[in-house]
Amino acid sequence: MRIDSPAKAIVFGSRKIAYNLHRRDRKRMRIVVSPELTVDVFAPAAANEEQIEAAVMKKTAWIAGNIDALKRYHLLPAGLAQAKGGFG
Repeated sequence: MRIDSPAKAIVFGSRKIAYNLHRRDRKRMRIVVSPELTVDVFAPAAANEEQIEAAVMKKTAWIAGNIDALKRYHLLPAGLAQAKGGFG
């Protein structure tokens, strides 16, 4: 998958949540939190940076909650799991 811009980040309390921005020919924005604990934002090509950031900020609590829920399923801490070759 091609990432259209380098990782961006939002701040939620004391947390900094990085996300990858993908611009596509679509009508609506889509935010995906994957089991690998990455966040991808698929935005309409016509959306400007302020619109995208506002939409992501509106969903920050939801994003953080999904990341926290997915972390409970990982048996190893993120750094150790990556050192061992991934999760699973």
